[in-house]
Amino acid sequence: VRLLGHSGDFALEVEAVPLAGPDFNGYGLVYRAQDPAHYYAFAVGSDGYYAVLRVAEDEETPLVDWQQFPHIHRGRQANRLRVACVGSTCHFYVNDEYAATVEDDTWLTGNVGLWVRGFGNGGTEVLFLDMRAWVH
Repeated sequence: VRLLGHSGDFALEVEAVPLAGPDFNGYGLVYRAQDPAHYYAFAVGSDGYYAVLRVAEDEETPLVDWQQFPHIHRGRQANRLRVACVGSTCHFYVNDEYAATVEDDTWLTGNVGLWVRGFGNGGTEVLFLDMRAWVH
């Protein structure tokens, strides 16, 4: 999704349900994407972990390392993810609970989208519901 004609300040929210695949997975939101190889991702896993990543080509930099968060619904349960950015500061929420704040000014504008990654054998299938974006 392209967010046109704004300063780069926005909020983005989606509800996601992992349907199939290994329990060791990641799914969530892409934001401030420059192209398919340069973006930020806010992701949770079915194992109760979350992370904030900056991806540039083949280099993945964790802005928040994968870590457990008690408000992530595990297994095949739905999780609601929200990121809200103003300038270089972004706030992250899982199921309406505050998770983290990150400051990074590598990219201050860009597109948004969805992110899925399976770790191990087999594909990962995630159902995304009710994606909403607000620009400031």
